Amino acid sequence: MVLNLIPSIGFFLAGASPENVNLVVNSVGTIGFPLGAVAAILSYRTIRSFFRYLSLALGTLSMFSTIIIFVGWRVVCGNCGYQQGLSQAVLGLGGWESMIIYPLLIWLIGFGNYLMTARDLREHERI
Repeated sequence: MVLNLIPSIGFFLAGASPENVNLVVNSVGTIGFPLGAVAAILSYRTIRSFFRYLSLALGTLSMFSTIIIFVGWRVVCGNCGYQQGLSQAVLGLGGWESMIIYPLLIWLIGFGNYLMTARDLREHERI
């Protein structure tokens, strides 16, 4: 339950206080992004429909984008010949931020829908 609340609170904090307005509040909000990706990946174990595969894919995409933007491309690629970071070369900083947030938003909506339409709530006791 906590893993599902933290990304939502992080989205709110990061969206309500843009980086150029209040860097501290925005930075606290970004803590929820990797935890949201972990929640999406871990929900694979509890979901009993096709959505489990989509959940795994969305969580993996968000985690990969989080690694790219926070850690950098050098960790993934090593010492590649071209020195410009992938976060700047391909999508730019805002594009990678979108690749973190949008898969998690899609997952949160889908997972909430899955829980609301579950026929047997005893099946989801581990959540």
